[in-house]
Amino acid sequence: LYLLRGEAVGSSRNPLQLVKDDGAKEKVSAVDVAKLWQRHNLRGVFMILGPGCKEAAFEAFRSYPGCISVGGKISSADAKSYIEAGAARIIIGSELFEDGEIRIERLIGLEKVIGKDKVAVDLSCVRQFREGRSRFYSWPDKKSRVSDFEIDESGLKLMAHYCSGILVRHYNPDGSLQKKIDTELVVLLGCCSPIPVLLGGGIHSSSAVELLVELGMGAVSFTACEELDIFGGTLPFASVTARPAHNGEIASCNKTRMGVYKRK
Repeated sequence: LYLLRGEAVGSSRNPLQLVKDDGAKEKVSAVDVAKLWQRHNLRGVFMILGPGCKEAAFEAFRSYPGCISVGGKISSADAKSYIEAGAARIIIGSELFEDGEIRIERLIGLEKVIGKDKVAVDLSCVRQFREGRSRFYSWPDKKSRVSDFEIDESGLKLMAHYCSGILVRHYNPDGSLQKKIDTELVVLLGCCSPIPVLLGGGIHSSSAVELLVELGMGAVSFTACEELDIFGGTLPFASVTARPAHNGEIASCNKTRMGVYKRK
């Protein structure tokens, strides 16, 4: 969920519209979405804010306290106010990088202010060929160049020292979200991440959810909004809410999973 100019929009930046039983569409606010998620016990909700959306976000937190993680260039100095208002976590993404290089001290600084359990990291990525190899590199800000931070076992373990959850939206090189699940990425995240991962992109059907659950080995869940049929997409909302163990919860992880990720 994104907030732009106080309005709830999807990843396409188009206003979210709830499709009613008679086919009519109705605009929804962040509070409407928060209340809908609460009614169905959908946790692990994330919200990315545009400029001037703080108050609208706080209103959503009050509607579903402790269950919405929030990002959008929130400073360490301001982070505590969001947590006190009811946010579950602060998501740090583009602020973690500068000129393509990771600035780990910024993550450490945020962790010291609000605690590891209140921090999530946005490692949204794109697949690139570098030096003859295909790898996933973090790209949380599509207005900036792709970073040099590779999403691999060592990178995921580094993040796990300072946060309690990872958000990964998988982009195409043109900046659009992937339409299909990249199975190699899911296996990588499932095998190598010590903490829960929330994946965005490629989840458009119940079969895609089943594939994610199988390959993610209990560590990878998913995020979906405008992909849901209630917002005009193709993923049945009823099938999502019927999954008690895989309802978008970023705070749970099967610690008994075992797997080996082999690079191609």
